[in-house]
Amino acid sequence: RAIVLAAITENGSALEHASRQLRSDRDIVKAAVTSHGYALKYASSKLRNNKEIVLLAIKSNGYALQFASAALQDDDEIVKEAIKNDKAIIRWASNRIRRQ
Repeated sequence: RAIVLAAITENGSALEHASRQLRSDRDIVKAAVTSHGYALKYASSKLRNNKEIVLLAIKSNGYALQFASAALQDDDEIVKEAIKNDKAIIRWASNRIRRQ
């Protein structure tokens, strides 16, 4: 775990090569998405539905919204944060939000 955490802290995309168990580990995933928002793609579905984890990911890279759960793609706070730097990211928001 310590070796994976060190690697992921350095390069979050390394989460892709972590075990299923580690991709469900909150601390490991937090470290990964903080350094590389796209690492959210490799997180467990449970963590892709965790608001804190998703916020960290989209603060690192708004395009990580595409890997968030449908419920969080429908969350106003999450989407507002994701589109701060690039309005095109709205395409990964829910239909409800896109219609607003």
